[in-house]
Amino acid sequence: MKALSHAKYGRPDVLELRELPDPTPGPDEVRVRVRAAGLNPKDSFLRMGRPAWTRIVGGRLPRGVGFDFAGEREDTGERVYGMIDGFRGATCAERVCVLLSHLAPIPAGLSFTDAAGLPLVMLTALQALRDVGALQPGAKVLVYGASGGVGTAALQLAKALGASEVVSASGEGNLELCRSLGADLALDYRADALPPPGRRFDLVFDTIGRQRLGPWREALTQPGVLVGTTPAPAFMLSVAATAFSSRRARLVAVRGRSADLLTINRLIEAGKLKPVIDSIFPFTSASLAFAKLETRRARGKIVLQVD
Repeated sequence: MKALSHAKYGRPDVLELRELPDPTPGPDEVRVRVRAAGLNPKDSFLRMGRPAWTRIVGGRLPRGVGFDFAGEREDTGERVYGMIDGFRGATCAERVCVLLSHLAPIPAGLSFTDAAGLPLVMLTALQALRDVGALQPGAKVLVYGASGGVGTAALQLAKALGASEVVSASGEGNLELCRSLGADLALDYRADALPPPGRRFDLVFDTIGRQRLGPWREALTQPGVLVGTTPAPAFMLSVAATAFSSRRARLVAVRGRSADLLTINRLIEAGKLKPVIDSIFPFTSASLAFAKLETRRARGKIVLQVD
């Protein structure tokens, strides 16, 4: 099979398509014929080896790429999608072995490329809002970095989970997109004051790892929480310092879960969620796809069409 990998750290041009043996399923795994794979910043961090700890958790080089997939189970032909856990990518390949507990049927009407854009961002947003942030009906939520993959998922999910007010923070060119996905107020994080004066939030979700608790403390209710996605040292100090406080910082560590994918499926089928796809690239143009991802200007997800 063809699989995307890198034998050294660096920019997208270190990626190469290699011919590898088909993987063999282990216990409780099935092999999936991959039709599309979603790209995520996690892939870029691991490929660049930054921060340094990613070189340890990612294991030896050469290393595979990709955590999102959509395709067909080779044993049954069922159309499935999901996300693999860990730090060794493998889904930017023609075949991947996946735990049964990490996949779910693709909702009716979704293409493989639509489905491949869902797992990591939707699971991250769901687990951040519902589990880590304990979002309750009537809550007021701010999503920072609202026009990216996780942000576009979080805007929709906050509304679907019953938030009474959702505020987005994004670039000026993405304000209308944020409004269309459920933002009651769309802020430009270059022009508008953040935190917004006079507003309080039960939950602030930083999808891109730029915020720390200090500036947001007075913008949080009691109890209130700032949820982050990146274990930056300053943020983790806030997590430790506020473990028993009424205003807290907490980190989401996303996990692949079939049960959560089925929750996402139900919301899609009810018309409350939809994939937001920025662009689709052929498998042979993976370097170009990652170069676009790393501009941080994508509106939603970038997807590779594997077959």
